[in-house]
Amino acid sequence: MTEIESTNQLVHSLLHAEDKLVIVDFYSPGCGGCKALHPKICQQAEMNPSVMFLRVNYEEHKAMCRSLHIHVLPFFRFYRGAQGRVCAFSCTNATVRRRSTH
Repeated sequence: MTEIESTNQLVHSLLHAEDKLVIVDFYSPGCGGCKALHPKICQQAEMNPSVMFLRVNYEEHKAMCRSLHIHVLPFFRFYRGAQGRVCAFSCTNATVRRRSTH
């Protein structure tokens, strides 16, 4: 999992991912939900080496997050090559349960 340090790094990572699925995890170190989900995300990253996992610290990159309309944490965006953004959602326990049953 790669920690994103700048807007340029995020754009560069997305452009060079080609057709690879990219999951961007927007989090805050003080967010309880973010902390609870982190081990599960790390596990998914290990189990899915063909997927690129990126993390953006909301506290360190508020301007970037606001420009991407990230206002609720934890928040995930999925991207794939030329398709661009495939989906985006806030990840509460209810969201996890709802998505895991589909």
